Amino acid sequence: MLVFTLSILFQPCQADLINNPLVKAVSQSLNVNDKQAAGGIGSLLQMAGSSVTSREFNKLKQAIPDASDLIAKAPPVATKNSTSGYSDFSEEGLMGSLAPLTSQFSALGMDSHMIMPMINKVLDYLKGNNSTAAFNILQSALPSDLMGGATKSLLNAW
Repeated sequence: MLVFTLSILFQPCQADLINNPLVKAVSQSLNVNDKQAAGGIGSLLQMAGSSVTSREFNKLKQAIPDASDLIAKAPPVATKNSTSGYSDFSEEGLMGSLAPLTSQFSALGMDSHMIMPMINKVLDYLKGNNSTAAFNILQSALPSDLMGGATKSLLNAW
């Protein structure tokens, strides 16, 4: 009983993230539930954190409400192995670089087609809040193959 009570006290409440404006925007516009939105955003932040300096990552986290709580909602990255590896993805290029993120989205019940719309929604949020530095940091953390299409049009509109 004590362990259960302590775990509740030290775990961010899902209800708190429901009021997060970015979680709300993602869940409403992409038609996903709050858990999927929070976990997906957290997964994107984890990906960015592994691609930028700690100073840049801190700037990005400051621009995203409850960033640490969102990161905590990201599912673990599946490890690559012969039975459940990333067989749908090439080892190189865009799909290979997105394989860990794809595994996280899959664990949340979303397929890989949701990655780009979610990235764009987060970039929209940063743009709408005049978070130029955070926008640029997240954009720089994305695999270079993603820098076409919708993301490129967002950058041009900035």
